[in-house]
Amino acid sequence: MQLKESRRAVDADPMVTAARLVAALTATLALLSMTGSALAAPTITEFPVPSYDRGPRGIVAGPDGALWFAEDAGGGGIGRGTTAGTITEFKSGVSGTAEGIALGPDGNLWFTEPSEEKVARISPTGTVKEFSLGKGFLESLFVTVTPTGIAAGPDGNLWFTISSNPAGIGRITPTGTGSVFSSGLGASSKPQGIAAGPDGNLWFTESANPAKIGRITTGGTITEFSTGLTPNSQPQGIAAGPDGNLWFTESADPGRIGRVTPTGTITEFTTGLTTNSQPEGIAAADDGNLYFTEFKGPGRIGRITPSGTITEFATPTTNSQPEQIAEGPDGNIWFTENGNHGQLARLTVAPIVGQATVSALGEQTASLSAPVRANAQSTSYYFEYGPTTAYGSQSAPASAGSGATTSPVAGEVAGLTPGTPYHVRAVATNASGTTYGADRTFTTTVPPSALTGAPSGVSPVGATLTALVNPQGQATSYHFDWGLTSSYGAQLPAADQGVGADASEHALEQGLTGLTPGTEYHFRVVASNCGGCPEGTAYGADRTFTTAAEPSAETGGGPGGETGSGTGVTQGPAPTGGPLDPTLPAGLAPPNLLDPPPPAAVAPPALGHSAQLRALAGRVLVRMPGEATPRPLEDVGDVPMGAWIDASRGVITLSTATDRSGHVQSATVWGGEFRVAQATAPPGQTTFTLRTPTTCVRRASVPGAARASLASRAHGHGGSALWAKDNHGHFSTRGQNSVATVRGTYWETVDRCDGTLTLVRHGLVSVRDLRRHRTVLVAAGHRYLARP
Repeated sequence: MQLKESRRAVDADPMVTAARLVAALTATLALLSMTGSALAAPTITEFPVPSYDRGPRGIVAGPDGALWFAEDAGGGGIGRGTTAGTITEFKSGVSGTAEGIALGPDGNLWFTEPSEEKVARISPTGTVKEFSLGKGFLESLFVTVTPTGIAAGPDGNLWFTISSNPAGIGRITPTGTGSVFSSGLGASSKPQGIAAGPDGNLWFTESANPAKIGRITTGGTITEFSTGLTPNSQPQGIAAGPDGNLWFTESADPGRIGRVTPTGTITEFTTGLTTNSQPEGIAAADDGNLYFTEFKGPGRIGRITPSGTITEFATPTTNSQPEQIAEGPDGNIWFTENGNHGQLARLTVAPIVGQATVSALGEQTASLSAPVRANAQSTSYYFEYGPTTAYGSQSAPASAGSGATTSPVAGEVAGLTPGTPYHVRAVATNASGTTYGADRTFTTTVPPSALTGAPSGVSPVGATLTALVNPQGQATSYHFDWGLTSSYGAQLPAADQGVGADASEHALEQGLTGLTPGTEYHFRVVASNCGGCPEGTAYGADRTFTTAAEPSAETGGGPGGETGSGTGVTQGPAPTGGPLDPTLPAGLAPPNLLDPPPPAAVAPPALGHSAQLRALAGRVLVRMPGEATPRPLEDVGDVPMGAWIDASRGVITLSTATDRSGHVQSATVWGGEFRVAQATAPPGQTTFTLRTPTTCVRRASVPGAARASLASRAHGHGGSALWAKDNHGHFSTRGQNSVATVRGTYWETVDRCDGTLTLVRHGLVSVRDLRRHRTVLVAAGHRYLARP
């Protein structure tokens, strides 16, 4: 007991005390002068123990949501404090002073009684049972057994230090059977604190000179470590840290905090720690830091990060003599104070914030959630997000409540860019500080691509509808809209069918029956990765076909012949099926869904002079320079620059040369009519110029209502819109008011009466506004309208 009392002697030098008070005041003012989260600071509240001078010491969170502590003076006892500060004391059944206390695997509290040579157990209702450690119970070698620190081991037993001479490490089962281990341990080493380590062993401090850190396996093998440990540093408390190491206090002047790895490497930290503060107890908290007590006057609580940064907080009363420390069930830090007649105290902690999770991810929106522990303080939270870890945007702040346990919080973000990676983290704030959750990334989705194909097998009463759908990496389903008008009114199949979640083109078809002979029908494909939400749903272009008329006795009809005709659709032979054509651009459909390809013998494209065309679907017409009548593409394989191409009801691959050495570039084009032109110098910039909408007339000559009607009609695609998709080629589309130059993308250009619209699905497009003489970069999911 002499060592303990001398260690707790209060510094009586008034000059030293005054200097330390000035230093503490200076540190507090420095904190208050800082901005942001540094303005918040923990609050310490003290709760007097009802019985004076009972010397509260060891402390632990109990299974009942309260704090339990040992009393090592005034005859001893066990105290219980609620998180509201109501304290109850238990004396009945406790023979002497108590020192260490731990939560046992049996749901009871276990504590040591050094003066009585006992280890005792107390139930949450206050029933005490003691187990004597005297001669005959343990090895006869131990004439005196002085249990000090105690901890629950990974083997389901309680382990305790024996600080008497000879020293030892004791083990007691929940039923009271005990053993002692001393081999490999110095007889006068005075073991003090003990804690279970992350390596499945027990670790303990040896406070006697020269000072060591010990490790004992659950089988009783002891190993000591001292390299890197200051001699006679008097190690005291020890605890497992959040970094997988053990952390301990050194109470000798000048005082240190030590760290030992599971392999025995010791590092000491002193920067930021008041000299001769006598660090005592230590405990890890859920905020990722460790907290420790400083026994010497005026009394402080220290916090150390896993990297070794120390911060101190003064207790409200001087000479409070903080002893042992533990994280409470409310998430705050609780500790005992020997001074001021004995007190239980609480230090508030900033919120605990987990890593954010992302759900309901869309093109421009995301639902976010994260676990937040308010630590029994009113807490608010929000989510930070942005393209980098600088974030830059945040969700609307909301309340996380003031609970003591971890609860999920949620938020929504919108206005994101499709197909773009984002960083996000949760941020929570209470009166004790601000905590930033770990960063995580997510990528917004892109809508599936949907291309309505040419119908096949058109008969008087049926047809097969075809399409190409690319899920773009998201789980996607599809259906066909169909009906007598472009308003459709029916769906096939009745319930959407899955396409997949890859990034490949899928050739799809559905057989339509029960139709009326000699009737025109409209249809389109609809693909969605979000059950039909606007931002994740793509619509293929409207297409039509006309069922064949019923054969009459006069006209007849030979076997295998078809008397119907498709509106704007070339009907080829019945599909034969077959594998993906290796000559097609990557990811396009197998030939059973496409119109017959052009002859294979096609001249290669010549830089600035000719392009090579290949039909992929539907009907494509080409009008050569100087000719008045267009011809079907199957009659043309290569075309000169200046030719007009009508792909308003078909899909083509257009290839041009990039140099004079045989290198080519290709783009897939559909949905409009355009003239092709190319620069004569490498890299062969190729331009598609849209045909001017015929519905656009001078507005001044048309009444307002009619002008609105014309503008509405001109907003449709028809011959004044063009879709194109390339792979980092040199292509641009030109309208009346802008030129869109692409950088490996998927885009649409629409010439309308109110301007030229550029809409980007993937990649990045550089739009040159010809009227305003400026260039605008348009990213995926965005659009730009160049007005006349």
